[in-house]
Amino acid sequence: MSSKPIKAKKVNFIIAAIFLLPAFIFVALFATKPSSQAPESVQRSAERPEGEPITLIRDKEKKGNDQSLVVGERVTPTLSKPVRELPTIAADRNLSLAREVNPRISHQILKNDTDSPFFTTEVIEIGPTETAKTPDFRGVSNNFLEPSLNIEGMGFNGVNPPDPAGAIGKDHYIQMINSPSGSDFVIYDREGTLLSGPTAVDTLGTGDCADGGGDPVVIYDQLADRWFMSEFNSTISKRTLCHYVSVTADPMGAWYAYIFVTPSFPDYPKYGLWNNAYVGTANESSPSFEPAIYAFDRESMLAGDPATYIRFAPDKLSGFGFQAFAPADLDGQTPPPVGSDPLYLRHVDDESHNISDNPSSDFIEVWTMSADFETPANSSFSRLANIPIPEFDSNVCGLSSFRCVPQNGSSTLLDPVREVLMNRISYLNFGTHQTMMVNMVTDANGSDLHAIYWAELRDSGGGWGLHQQGILSPDDQHRWMGSIGMDQSQNIALLYNVSGSSTFPSLRYTGRTADMTLGELLTAETILGQGVAANGSSRYGDYSTLTLDPFDGCTFWATGQYNPGSAWGTRIASFKFPNCSQAEQFFLLPTAETYEFVDGDDVSVSALVRATDGFTETVTFVGGPSSSGSVSTVSPSAIAPSTTPSTVTLTIENAEIGANSVTLAASSPSQTATISIDFTVVATLTEAVELISPEAGGTYIPISPQFEWSAVETATSYELQITIGDDFSTPLQSVSDILTPSIVLSAALANQTEYSWRVRPVNAAGKGPWATSSFITAPPAGQCMPGEEPNIVYQTGFEDGLADWTLEDADASWEQSTDQASEGDFSAKGTTLAFPAQKVMISPEMFLSQAADARWVRFDLWRNIEGDATTCYDGLTLDYAAGGDWNPLGQLSTTDPYDAQVPDNLDNPLAGQNAWCGSKPWTENLIDISEISAPIQLRFTLGSDQSISADGAYVDRLSVYECNPSNNPINQTVFFPGVWFSYSPNTQRISE
Repeated sequence: MSSKPIKAKKVNFIIAAIFLLPAFIFVALFATKPSSQAPESVQRSAERPEGEPITLIRDKEKKGNDQSLVVGERVTPTLSKPVRELPTIAADRNLSLAREVNPRISHQILKNDTDSPFFTTEVIEIGPTETAKTPDFRGVSNNFLEPSLNIEGMGFNGVNPPDPAGAIGKDHYIQMINSPSGSDFVIYDREGTLLSGPTAVDTLGTGDCADGGGDPVVIYDQLADRWFMSEFNSTISKRTLCHYVSVTADPMGAWYAYIFVTPSFPDYPKYGLWNNAYVGTANESSPSFEPAIYAFDRESMLAGDPATYIRFAPDKLSGFGFQAFAPADLDGQTPPPVGSDPLYLRHVDDESHNISDNPSSDFIEVWTMSADFETPANSSFSRLANIPIPEFDSNVCGLSSFRCVPQNGSSTLLDPVREVLMNRISYLNFGTHQTMMVNMVTDANGSDLHAIYWAELRDSGGGWGLHQQGILSPDDQHRWMGSIGMDQSQNIALLYNVSGSSTFPSLRYTGRTADMTLGELLTAETILGQGVAANGSSRYGDYSTLTLDPFDGCTFWATGQYNPGSAWGTRIASFKFPNCSQAEQFFLLPTAETYEFVDGDDVSVSALVRATDGFTETVTFVGGPSSSGSVSTVSPSAIAPSTTPSTVTLTIENAEIGANSVTLAASSPSQTATISIDFTVVATLTEAVELISPEAGGTYIPISPQFEWSAVETATSYELQITIGDDFSTPLQSVSDILTPSIVLSAALANQTEYSWRVRPVNAAGKGPWATSSFITAPPAGQCMPGEEPNIVYQTGFEDGLADWTLEDADASWEQSTDQASEGDFSAKGTTLAFPAQKVMISPEMFLSQAADARWVRFDLWRNIEGDATTCYDGLTLDYAAGGDWNPLGQLSTTDPYDAQVPDNLDNPLAGQNAWCGSKPWTENLIDISEISAPIQLRFTLGSDQSISADGAYVDRLSVYECNPSNNPINQTVFFPGVWFSYSPNTQRISE
């Protein structure tokens, strides 16, 4: 056998392994992490069942531009202890476990600097640039540049990076960072007084969420006056998102804890608040680093009820190994328009992503998800806008390096995080228009000078477009890691890090007032945290957080990383523009997306009314019109609302069956508001479903069948039961709350067993009648049912040669061989050749019976073909033709499916196809061809590239047979795998 040079694909595999090494380091580091002490928790209901907790909705028609629709298993939360009763983290915890977290690239960190924190509120003047012009201050006081609060947040705890996250609520500010226990959080009052913590987030969780992994996010839900926190599990293989929702407005109390398992590891999760959902995004790790888009059932999570998620995976961008969208997150008190769907954004540098070579503009994509938590199959995900923006450059130190930003006095370069729009996408609804604020890093001069590109996107009724944009790059120092927001007076604030040849990593902010020329920024920066030393790790960020006070609409609250020593620290600050004043107004919104009532019951719906501080007017309410029936009462009819939500209830008489809506109008001397509230009146169920699959009386039914039935229009869910025989008194399986008329059970059935199954529709009025059917599952692979016997269509052990097979390519043909045989003396051998070639062996035509219940191809295979678990450099394939084109068949083997793929970049004629390869002794192959009834031919193809290092393949004991009703049903015959046929022209028999 010849020696073989390393092929291009092998080199690529080595490079890929180098880039994947950090992920394996990440797994190993977390695997050694001590398990956190789980809390005592009050179970609200039974623990979630074991097994894969996601359901793949296999729609035949794509929904929008999605690649896949995944629905999370409905998860029942646990209830944590109150935060005030949980243990706090010791201030002197052991920092010797210093490590880097999360699956980005890792570096060794330096010893923690124990110096006191350094910070300043010094104002630094910045000069003009092409996109950040030099305006005057237009009467705006420099008071904006002086934070009203600037305190030290949580500090270095042994991990890099800290990922600082924060949110401001009515009475509290919560900061979160990465820590050795996953994530920690602290709770302050509005004056910066520490009330609680640091507390490990995973002390709120149970099960997989009692072992937190980091990437924290916190959101204040101003629409419900509640809190949301999240991190992921410490182990990649767990694929777990841990979500926590406060039971009340007080974050010091108890939290609902949800364990959501995702299809693959959800790296870099980010979240936003929308009307009907907590929305999320992630960079998922398999099968190939793809962006994942989520919507979580907010209404159920606020109630502490079982909740699910909807997930889509849109196409990824070439050029980036790190793929993630960013979700829009509500700021202010005015929710998005009723019925609007959540928004998800990403930037597109068309040159870097090989989309085009447009010299004048790149793009920001805006996508939207319609998430239907009641009927998930109705959900869709599609692109809403592709907004052209001026050219920016994602290529800072290439497209994949995690080391790029320089530091004063250090050779350690920091992570640029070029791949995503930075945390957060601030969304505001001004009534006349909607805005979103975005920012990202760009190369300002073509020589890796990090700058912040920022933009205001606006929709004034005609769709989303670019309203203004600019680049912050006033000097030769590097600015990145931005977080941006807008206040209710349309002033903009921008928080970011600065580092460079003369600057240690520091935390600053600047901004602009609404009356400045579009694209301009103020000519001054404010330092929140002055860096005094270089960071010891390349891991920096990975994000900062700027949020808007939802109650005054003016004050920005910021948290971010800086370097008070060689180890990082964080700052927490608040500031506002002096020209921003709080609007005194009230807000009206439904308490639920929709309501459901049973025909004949009382119908009442409700809305919440709340107001900003200082609002003193009386608001009067008027109900109606209603699409059916009439409003009989509105209670209360008038109220003076405050920051605490009040409930207004409408009672409707004579509402008709079906979907309905009713309006509620509110008015005060200075303001009016009207909302529409949807409700449904449900009729009692009398209609039964029609069972579709498995077909009634069917045989050879797979042991994991897809159960399907017709939909009942008035049903909101379905219940399914399955039993052996026909006795349903103790069903084998019983599944409730099925939201679509289709399901695949999590547990497989037994082979060759008669089952009965039944389904009934369910809605709020009760349960409809059962529909029942039965079927028999298929026998084990290769066997016939009792009462059937195998009809041998064709068989050969190649003892008489290959005379009835057609051999193509005379220089590379198959041959009869004695080198290997599974039985007898001979087999068919294909030898790989040291040049691009394919050896083809085609069977004679074999005529199948039209009446057979099952058909099988069976053969023995021995192989020593160059390849491994991930790549076939050479390979063997099996195809079939049934009176037409050749179609792949070998991957359907139930006992020995294909091993890997032949890469596209090799000169093997099988390039791009899956194939058998590697080394494996004689193995039986069984392939179900029951769906084929036309005359059939088989084709074995052995393909090789320019060099070889392995022997080839051998095929022996091949047969094609069918399962037909026995002529003597008393003497039932069953064929078992491994049994070999022998026959004479007039008789057929089975012998071992």
